[in-house]
Amino acid sequence: MPITIRGEVILPKHDPSKGDYAAPTGQSNLVLRTCDNDGCKNYKGLANCARSDWAHHKAFCAIASRPKRQVKGFDGEPPLRRHLRHWTSRFDNSLRLAAIVALELGTHPDNIDKVGLIVTLRPRPHANSGSRFSFVAAAVHPLDFIEGFLKQSPDGEEMLRLHHDERKALMERTGGEDDFVACLVYSANDGPTPLLARPWRRVRFKPLGVNRGVAQSEQLKGRGYLDWYRDLSYHIEMDIPARTIASN
Repeated sequence: MPITIRGEVILPKHDPSKGDYAAPTGQSNLVLRTCDNDGCKNYKGLANCARSDWAHHKAFCAIASRPKRQVKGFDGEPPLRRHLRHWTSRFDNSLRLAAIVALELGTHPDNIDKVGLIVTLRPRPHANSGSRFSFVAAAVHPLDFIEGFLKQSPDGEEMLRLHHDERKALMERTGGEDDFVACLVYSANDGPTPLLARPWRRVRFKPLGVNRGVAQSEQLKGRGYLDWYRDLSYHIEMDIPARTIASN
């Protein structure tokens, strides 16, 4: 499957009438699946593809779907929370790509235990709920800082416990080939086009599933700090989420 890096490979074609993502190259028979629990989009078509997708997605789903299940129906979900949930699902691969390069996981895989990614957004007008934010900044931070930040939010302690449990289970199940990067997505409800409802700020914890083979992919070698920052900003501002990356 291709990787989307501006100026080097083909960016995905976006047609709102056909969903958010195109099928992987050479797999036009596949259709887009949306997880009923967390809204994350995955490819499926053939039965074996659906099964393998779920095996990889199950651990993340246990974490990501929990805040959604806490909302009765969805009628009372605050707009900032709802839009941020859709945004993190839509830009999941863009965040993953940025994290792999920013944390230098291809050459220093142990960084996943030391640092994580914080992305800051701001609301903007857009018809698509998954595109309702502009890029403000992104930076690598020590993991203890990220965990301390998360603990200040409701259920933060529980989310961290789930994250650590699922990381351990995933690494045991895959022999250390798959792991989760800690990522926080923060948005203040301010700027020229804020959402007309509280809360005034929202933090969403987004564990990013990373495969060791993907992190060491030839497609990601030689990319530096400015590249990942530039590319993430470009994906968000141009509303063109990255596709998944093939391992070597």
